[in-house]
Amino acid sequence: MCAQLDPTFVKQGQQDEHFTSALDTLRAQLPPSVSQLDLFEANAKQRELSSFVDEAALESLCAAPGTPLCFKAHVSLVGASGAGDWLHAPPCKALDTDIPSPLMSLALQRRIRHAVAEEPFFCPLCSETIDAFGDHANTCPCGGDRVKKHNGLRNRSFFALSSAGFCPELEKPGLLPPRPENELELSGAAPSQRRPADVYVGRFRDGFPAALDFAATSGMRTDVLELSARDSGAASQLYGDKKRTYLNTASSCSQEGFTFIPMVVESHGGGWGKEARTVFSKITQHSAAASYDDSSTLFNQLAQRLSCFLQRESARAVLRRLEGWTGGRCPDALDAEALASAIL
Repeated sequence: MCAQLDPTFVKQGQQDEHFTSALDTLRAQLPPSVSQLDLFEANAKQRELSSFVDEAALESLCAAPGTPLCFKAHVSLVGASGAGDWLHAPPCKALDTDIPSPLMSLALQRRIRHAVAEEPFFCPLCSETIDAFGDHANTCPCGGDRVKKHNGLRNRSFFALSSAGFCPELEKPGLLPPRPENELELSGAAPSQRRPADVYVGRFRDGFPAALDFAATSGMRTDVLELSARDSGAASQLYGDKKRTYLNTASSCSQEGFTFIPMVVESHGGGWGKEARTVFSKITQHSAAASYDDSSTLFNQLAQRLSCFLQRESARAVLRRLEGWTGGRCPDALDAEALASAIL
């Protein structure tokens, strides 16, 4: 079409010095495997070229001498599948995708690895040291933030299962028999603790029952930091394996006739484990079949609701500790009333 409009148009552009210069500049920013390709023969689209440039820039940034391991792990975790779903969600209270402004500001700071405090400080709830990025808030055992995060993710998944027609049950008791007296003494567990299902589904995969056990972990823990830098799903996978083997839970569930499924989310970046994403996909497929909606659209909506809640509560946990550390003085020039409202 260009040749029809302009008889002097050169399709390949080899004779145009400006085009050649621009192409050389582009090739210098592409990975070696891509820069050698004939970009015209490959019919590369602008979106694809932009993604190649971004990947090369990211690789160069992480490979630079002196780059901290925690930064490499952070980049890996925020790049996990589904970690950025909250960024695409329309802010709507009815859809449970609203994030108050102070929390959104802090969530964005953490996303781009911007310090949320001027210097490390002591956590006002557990007295452990919090680095300037607030990573400790996701693992702090005090204050109830982890419990609230766990229960919120569990309840939202429960309602999604109910809407899809699975008839789930919360905290169903009696799924596993009590452990023998001698094993209880060794493990320190009590019979009442043998509840492997945060959510129990009587008919799930191929008509068999399943026990969904929710958990949130952090890939920024010192013991998994190096693994997280290489694989964004390493922390979730390790924690899921731990849930299966603890007190032989997965094996015991199988013997009782139902499947044990760890629903693990990595709370720093926000990416879910593979098994959890498979469960969410099945939920939305059932919902789509009943409502004639598109399953991919429903999956995105569910993922955005869970992602917004996770980022909202992670930011709230950081703000609670910042507020306690500053003695009520608002960090980052946040309005005091808005900060108090966000924390509540």
